[in-house]
Amino acid sequence: MIPTQNQWKKWTLPSKYSLIGVVIGIIGLGISIISYIGSTSSMTTEKSATDTITRAEFLTKTIQSIFHNSYIPNPEKDPFYDVPKESDGSGCMQFAKERGIVILSKSQNYRFYPNELIRRKEAVKIIANSMCLAQAKTFESCYINLLTDNLKFKDVDRVTEFLPFISYLVKQGVLVNEEYFHPNSFLNLKQSEDLISSANKALKRNI
Repeated sequence: MIPTQNQWKKWTLPSKYSLIGVVIGIIGLGISIISYIGSTSSMTTEKSATDTITRAEFLTKTIQSIFHNSYIPNPEKDPFYDVPKESDGSGCMQFAKERGIVILSKSQNYRFYPNELIRRKEAVKIIANSMCLAQAKTFESCYINLLTDNLKFKDVDRVTEFLPFISYLVKQGVLVNEEYFHPNSFLNLKQSEDLISSANKALKRNI
């Protein structure tokens, strides 16, 4: 309660000091709360740009974006041994499995490892296969007779299984043919969104 002018004059000095202390405390608390909210917001923005992304998250974003389907229902059975049908994005994983976008090998124990972070070389394979299917093409027609001699990447093995997908995306203008590709680097959220966006732009150019 804020005292009137007459009440204030009648208050003793200790009472006045007590009220002033309370007001200063309230102001200080308000400043602290505002500062905390501001710093938290900045941290959230910074983290969202550099946050890593899992294999399941990347696959889900890619399928939903390239095939223009923001909602694919969960399947009736588990899409992979390590992906229960109730999992977030399991519908997209089933979609990718049925269409050959993701093919698991014996060396992977036929598991998708959905919670592992996705590497650039794994991401380009998903993107390339998705683009190929989105254009109603067979994988063979997309990857056959691709020229690899003109690739500048010094850190890409010329016999790697990922070479056709990298070459295809360079040809489509999705990847920049530069000195280093960093195949084993993990993608962050912004990089993954940029990659998917570039794929969509390339698809529109080819319409």
